[in-house]
Amino acid sequence: MAKRSRSTPPAVLFLFIAALSLLVGTAGAVPEAAFSGNVTSGAAPLTVEFTDSSSGSPTGWAWFFGDETYNSTPWIEQTDSAGWNGRIGHTSVVMPNGSIVLMGGVDAGYNTKNDTWLSTDNGMTWTCVNASSGWTAGEGHASVAMPDGSIVIMGGFASSGGKMNDTWRSDDYGATWTCVNASSGWTARSDHAAVAMPDGSIVIMGGDDGSGKKDVWRSTDNGATWAQLPNAGWSKRKGHSSVAMPDGSIILMGGFGGDSLPLKYMYDIWRSTDNGTTWTCVNASAGWSARYDPTSVAMPGGSIILMGGYDGVRKNDVWRLETAGSNARNPTHTYTTPGTYTVALQAYNDDGYNATRKVGYITVTAPVAPSAAFTANRTTGTEPLAVQFNDTSTGSPTVWNWSFGDGAWHNTTDAAERNVTHTYAVAGTYTVSLTASNAAGPDTETRTDYITVSPAPTPTVTPTVTPTSRPPYSGGGGGGGSTGGPDGYNVGGDSAVSKVTVTGTGVEKLIVTGRVQSSPGTGIPPAPGTPYQYVDLVPARFEEITGANITFSVPAAWLAEHGFAPGEIVMHRYNGTVWEALPTWVVGDSGATVTFRAATPGFSLSAITGIEQAGEAVTTPTATQTTPQATTQPTAKETTAAPAGQPTPGFSFGTAALAFGVVLALVAVGHRVRRRRTGR
Repeated sequence: MAKRSRSTPPAVLFLFIAALSLLVGTAGAVPEAAFSGNVTSGAAPLTVEFTDSSSGSPTGWAWFFGDETYNSTPWIEQTDSAGWNGRIGHTSVVMPNGSIVLMGGVDAGYNTKNDTWLSTDNGMTWTCVNASSGWTAGEGHASVAMPDGSIVIMGGFASSGGKMNDTWRSDDYGATWTCVNASSGWTARSDHAAVAMPDGSIVIMGGDDGSGKKDVWRSTDNGATWAQLPNAGWSKRKGHSSVAMPDGSIILMGGFGGDSLPLKYMYDIWRSTDNGTTWTCVNASAGWSARYDPTSVAMPGGSIILMGGYDGVRKNDVWRLETAGSNARNPTHTYTTPGTYTVALQAYNDDGYNATRKVGYITVTAPVAPSAAFTANRTTGTEPLAVQFNDTSTGSPTVWNWSFGDGAWHNTTDAAERNVTHTYAVAGTYTVSLTASNAAGPDTETRTDYITVSPAPTPTVTPTVTPTSRPPYSGGGGGGGSTGGPDGYNVGGDSAVSKVTVTGTGVEKLIVTGRVQSSPGTGIPPAPGTPYQYVDLVPARFEEITGANITFSVPAAWLAEHGFAPGEIVMHRYNGTVWEALPTWVVGDSGATVTFRAATPGFSLSAITGIEQAGEAVTTPTATQTTPQATTQPTAKETTAAPAGQPTPGFSFGTAALAFGVVLALVAVGHRVRRRRTGR
């Protein structure tokens, strides 16, 4: 029906415009939302990294990934008593700066209101900005803020004229109004709900025209004309509330009514993703009490605020529901269900907000079972054999189950642990398998007799000295250490020693460092012969070492300078009491350097020396007399003395002293003969 226009006093108009200017604020740079994803299609589970590229300096972001359910988080009460008195039939909108404006309604004394209230903190606190706003007091009307900045008010119940179906529009924040349709096509009603959609259309839902309604109407020309959509799936109702979300969906909440008697207050939540054509119930029982005539708004950050209403008493409580998939600037999201997803981003700052949607942006296909595959850094070697296995499966597995063939397994769901090192302690041939799985199923790769482990060599030379505790390590600090495995560990440091092989236990992560010393050290006599280098060999990260072979090199120039043949080079080891000669043999001659190997029962201070041999007899083994690793007394932790009550292995001290004297005599005689022969 038509409404008689009423003039507005200039003073009231001035105050109303001033109040609205405070609400809207000064014009600024409203963000322009934009984004991209690093991938847009793939098999589930599909993880997408989204990147915000919005302009206009946004300070907040609300992401909707297209798989939100609107029921995964509870409603949270913001306050149980807002500053305004309890009421029904009011309406509300969200301003561009994120503030909430609540208007009109009927209070507990059945007084029709035309006051205006403002909240700038998501409904926690409220301020009355206009106690008498100038427009006719009424209730049950619906209002929306359009994308172009205009406001549209529809229908309602005027205290002086009953129910209405007219549509009015304001382009100046409500200062002046124009009737765009005096009879909009839908029946005159109050207590209906309306939303402004992202595409600029307006949707009206339900209400009371003498009985509860569940019809849905849509206008695409700011309310000038209307088209009826199919009846909604929710029951007939009035006094419900609704909001339009940045993802393009409509959320409808609460009300009073039903499709049959008795009528009742409601607290269900319904959602439409096609402009109101079809509806799905997403929550049959929200956390707030069933009520009639609440009002609600969608905030820039993606949350929904519901305010007041009537559940037997007039309410002034405020509730909030978080609905956004993320409020991070650049979020990562994983899609677990196949489908096509529309992604929306709403960017906002103090000057306003802007949303953009990419329809059908993400396509997720059904997961495909992986194809299991793996590699190993070695497949043969002597016991103990450490093997690094690496997963090379395709198809995005999420579970890895390893079987190493010796009764050991490694199972994990952590991608960081899908590669594993396993040590085979016993000689044999082993079959290895990897089962890679994801949501689509498993796949197994089996390699029969993949790993061959040979027995450790049997030692043939056993030094007859008694290992004792070596002096505390006094070499230089710094980095360096061995790297490698049972087939040889590279030795760090600055010495002539390049590699060692060891026998023992717990040596998988062995580190050996060789440091050059200019002298044996305080309290230690010089090593026999002409020293080329004193080397302090220090092992670390092991349990027990029972023997080792040491590989080292001596420059050919040094041998020539001192008149030594390669067979006259001997490595000595200081056992804590005397220097003991180690079996030493030549393993290579490049012309510039000669490479040697020596067998030792353990690591300690060592000396590489030249010993002139009398005549042509050479007592050190040759390259064809390769000696496996010695297996005498262990030196781990660091060395082990002979058990109490048992004889110490090796020569007695007297015998050792006699042998040492004979060696010195031979050295002296040989030296004199050489001096006579060479004229030195």
